[in-house]
Amino acid sequence: VSEAEEARQALRAGLYHRGWGTWLGAYDPLTHALLPESLALSLRLLDTRDGTLLEVAKVKSWKNGVPDPQVTMGPHSHVDDPLYTETNVTWRGVELCVQSMADQDGGHLTWLA
Repeated sequence: VSEAEEARQALRAGLYHRGWGTWLGAYDPLTHALLPESLALSLRLLDTRDGTLLEVAKVKSWKNGVPDPQVTMGPHSHVDDPLYTETNVTWRGVELCVQSMADQDGGHLTWLA
């Protein structure tokens, strides 16, 4: 392998994300993917009063000009540090702050709500 090829491979390896992160970003901040293994876990909310399941990525409804649910990235988002994220969700009168923490080697993922 040539020196130029080694440099290309090193650069390519540095471009790929590894470990747990919310790589889908604002599209679905409650889904965490483990890369490069291609495993994803999604946190979903269930309203037990009527059985409605909230899947953030599929929400396209608006009520009185306001998105329902309201999902905002907290001060710590996937862009800043994929090892710690904070997402705020307001849905059906309930406000949640969902935080996630992961270790660098991808061995552990913890959600707090």
